[in-house]
Amino acid sequence: MSRINTILIQLITSTSLVCALLLPIETQGANAKALDLMQQGYTECKNAHLLRRKDLEQAKSAYAVYLDLKEQAAVLDKRIFEKKDEDVERIVSYCDTVGADILRTEALPVFTLGVAACGEAAEYLRNSELSNAKKSYSQYLKYKEEAVQITDAILEVFSVRTDMRRCDRVSQEIEVESSRQNEIASAIQESVEYIQKTLDSCQALLGPESQLSSADEVGLADTRIKWQSLQKRMTQIPNQELLTDGEITIGNDQANEIAKLRQETDACQISLQKAVVAREQQLIALAAEALKQQQALEAAQEAEQLEVAIQEETEEQRNARLSSNYEYYTLVKRVAPKYPKRALRGGFKGYVVIEYRISPEGVVTNPVVVESQPNEIFDKAALTAIKQWQYEANFKDIEPADALARTRMLFSYAD
Repeated sequence: MSRINTILIQLITSTSLVCALLLPIETQGANAKALDLMQQGYTECKNAHLLRRKDLEQAKSAYAVYLDLKEQAAVLDKRIFEKKDEDVERIVSYCDTVGADILRTEALPVFTLGVAACGEAAEYLRNSELSNAKKSYSQYLKYKEEAVQITDAILEVFSVRTDMRRCDRVSQEIEVESSRQNEIASAIQESVEYIQKTLDSCQALLGPESQLSSADEVGLADTRIKWQSLQKRMTQIPNQELLTDGEITIGNDQANEIAKLRQETDACQISLQKAVVAREQQLIALAAEALKQQQALEAAQEAEQLEVAIQEETEEQRNARLSSNYEYYTLVKRVAPKYPKRALRGGFKGYVVIEYRISPEGVVTNPVVVESQPNEIFDKAALTAIKQWQYEANFKDIEPADALARTRMLFSYAD
C-alpha cells in the first residue's frame, strides 16, 4: 500500500472517532431529559393508581399529566421508546395497565346500572309483566354499550362476565315468554273472532230483516235448527282450555272483551229463544183459530146440504137442472173446503159457485168455477173439496143418466 493511501486511511479513522465521541454526548443529553420526563410520568401514574378508587376524576387528571409528559419525552427523543430500555419499558407497561384500570373503573359503574336494569327485567318477568321486562332489558343493553364505548376491556372483568351470562339468560327467558305471549294472543284473537261470528249470526236471525215474526212453520223450524247450532258453537269455543287455565294470565282488556262478547251472545240467544217460542205459540193459536173457523164453515155447509144445489137460479135453469135427472141423486158425503192459509192470514172472506156433473155412480165430474169472490182466492180449495163429494142414485124404472148441478161454497170466519 502506498504511503499516501496509508495517510488517508489514518485521517478517515481519526475523523470517525471524533464523530463517534461527539454523538453520544448529544444523545446522552437528550436521553437524560427524556428519561427524566418519563420518571415524572411514572410518578403521576402511581398517583393515578392510588387515586383510582378514591377519586376517579383526580386519577384521570393525574394520568393525563403522564400522557403529556410521555409526549414531551417522545418529542425530545423518540428513540427511547425504540430501544430496549428496561426502565422505559417498565414505566410504559405499568402506566398502560393503570390507564386500562382507570377506564375499567370509569366504565364499571355504567355497566352496574345496566346490571340493575337487567335485575328489574328478571323481576318483571316473574310478575308476568313482559312489556316492562323488555323495557328494562333494553336499558341494560344501552348501559352495556355505553360501558363498552368507554373501554371494551370492561368485558374482561370476571364479575362483568358473570353478570353478562346472567343477563343473557334473562334475554332468553324474555324471548321464550314473548313467544308464549304471542301464541296466547293469537289463540285469544281466534276465540274473540269465533264468538263475534257467533254473535253476528245470532243477531242476523233475530234482526229486523230476519222476518222471524212472520215465519211459517217451515221457516220457524229452520230458525230453530240454526239457533240450536249456535248453542252448540258456544260449547266449542276454540282454545277454551287456554282461557280457563289458571296459569295463563291475559290482559284485562282482553278478558273484558271476551266476557262482554260472551254476555252479548248469551243475551242474543235468550232473546232468539223467546222469539222462536213466541212465534211457535202464535202459529199454534192461528192454527187453532183456523181449525175453529174450518169447523164452523163445515157446520154451516152441512146445514145447507139439503138445499137446492143451484141458488138464486131462474125457472129456466131449474127446469134444465131437473131435466138432467138431479132429483134422482141424493148427497151422502159432503167434504167442506179447507180455508186457505193465505186467505186466513190476509183476512179474506168470500164464496165460490161451482157447476158440475154427477155420474150414475155418484161421482162428481167436470167441476167448473162459474163465479168467485174474491177472484181465484178460494177456487182451488172449493174444487178440491167438491171432487170428494159422493151421491147416491135412485132411478127406479128409468134409464140412468148424468145430472147437472151447481152449488155455492161460502168462506167465512168469526171476527
